Amino acid sequence: MANVESAIFARLSGYSGLTDLVGSSIFPVIARQGVENPLVVFNLVTFQANSAMGADIFPSEAGIQVSVFSDDGSECLAIASEVRAALKRYRGTSGGVVIQSIYLESERADYEAETKEFRRDLDFQVFFEE
Repeated sequence: MANVESAIFARLSGYSGLTDLVGSSIFPVIARQGVENPLVVFNLVTFQANSAMGADIFPSEAGIQVSVFSDDGSECLAIASEVRAALKRYRGTSGGVVIQSIYLESERADYEAETKEFRRDLDFQVFFEE
């Protein structure tokens, strides 16, 4: 059965502007051990199935966080821009899931001095049909 995570993975891994920068380094939940930056990790943060009068109604909603990791600040920003382009206001079928719309809710930048790693977190709200 297709789910919102498979839809996000299909959309990100099929978006050439993003894969040109990170290749196949796009992961759900946690990056595979030994994979070096740059990379993208996405997580399901919230999920809400909407119900009324004993039946599920559409659309369902999911909060998805996409995190970009890089050793270079400019590269991190460029990758985040491609993530934004791939997902923001997207509607269509991805990974077998009908996406009604994806909205960018917020974006944060961070730098980890110990590891010298740049990070950008993008939070999206996804409206989809199960």
